[in-house]
Amino acid sequence: MNPVIVRLPDVRTVPCSTGRRHLLGLGAASLVLARSGAGLAQTDWPNKPIRFVVGFAPGGPTDSFARLLAKRLTEQLGQPVSIENRVGANANIAAELVARAAPDGSTFLYNSSSMAISASLYKDLKYDARRDLMPVGLVMGVPVAFVVHPSLPVSSPAELVAYLKSRPRELNYASGGVGNAQHLGMEMVLQHFGLQASHIAYKGSAPAHIDLIAGRTQMMIDTVGSVMPYILDKRLRPIATLSAQRVGSLPGVPTMRESGMPGFELSAWYGLMAPARTPEPIVRKLNAEIDRAMKTDELRAAVTGQGGLPLTGTPEAYDAYLQTEIARYAKVIGALNVKPE
Repeated sequence: MNPVIVRLPDVRTVPCSTGRRHLLGLGAASLVLARSGAGLAQTDWPNKPIRFVVGFAPGGPTDSFARLLAKRLTEQLGQPVSIENRVGANANIAAELVARAAPDGSTFLYNSSSMAISASLYKDLKYDARRDLMPVGLVMGVPVAFVVHPSLPVSSPAELVAYLKSRPRELNYASGGVGNAQHLGMEMVLQHFGLQASHIAYKGSAPAHIDLIAGRTQMMIDTVGSVMPYILDKRLRPIATLSAQRVGSLPGVPTMRESGMPGFELSAWYGLMAPARTPEPIVRKLNAEIDRAMKTDELRAAVTGQGGLPLTGTPEAYDAYLQTEIARYAKVIGALNVKPE
C-alpha cells in the first residue's frame, strides 16, 4: 500500500520591504466571522491579566518558550501574561479548557501541531478545533530529525533500508506516544520503503530518549532541538531530516526528500488560539504583538536554540494552515488505521 505523504505547507519566512516577516504559500483567506465577535470593539484591550494555557508539562521546550513569549508580551501589553499548564490527553485537556473559556481576551491556547492530529485521532473530543477555537497566529516551526543508536551500523536512509530489509521486525523504534507525529512520521517512512519495525510507545519523549540512548530501542524521529544534545555528544546519530530543505545546524545530513521520498515533509509547529467569538480587534492586536515579540533578539535566539524558525503571519494564514494540516493528518490516520491508547 502506498503511504499517504504529509506535505506541510511552505512555512519559510522572508523579509519584506517593510521589515515584517510573513508566511509563504499559505494564501490569504478571510477570517471566519462566525468564529469571532467581530462587531464588539475592544479598543481598551487588555484591561486585565491574561493567561496562556499550555498542554505540556512545565520545564519542557514547549513550556519554556511559552513562558519567554509570555514574559515579553507582559512587557509589551502592560498586563501580566501567565502560563497555566493543563497536561494530558495529547494536549486536548488544555484545548478543551480554552474552547470553553469566556471569549473576552483573557484566555488563549498555546498549541502545537498535535492539535491537527487530535482532530482525527480522537473520536470523542469535547471540542472542535474548527468550531470552538479561532487562530491568532503561528509562532515557530521546528524541523524533525531521524536518529539512530550508534550501535546500528547505518549512516544514511539507504543503509537503514538495506539493514531493515534483511532483518524484518528485529528493530524497535521509540515514540512519545501512540498517534503522535513521531509515531505517524516513522510509520510513513517505513511504509514508503516497505520496511517493518516494532513500535515502542512511551509516555512522552523524555523516557523514549532514555531507552533510545541506552540501546533498548534503535531509532526515532523527533525535533532537532530535542535530539541535538545527544547528536553533539555522539550518543545518537542523525541519518536524515524530514524538512523540505537541509537544516542549518545539520548541514551534512540529507533530507528524506533527497533519500527516496520525493515531496515528503514533516515538521512541528506552535501557535496561539483563542476561544471562538473572541472579538476580532483583540485577535488582531495580539497577532501584531506576537509579531513584534518574535522580532526581538531574545525570542529569536530562543527559537533558533531549539533548531526552529520564527514564524509570523495573519490569523487568516494560520487558519488556512491549520485546516490543511487537519485534512492531511486525517488521511494519514485513516490509511494507517491508528487508534489512540
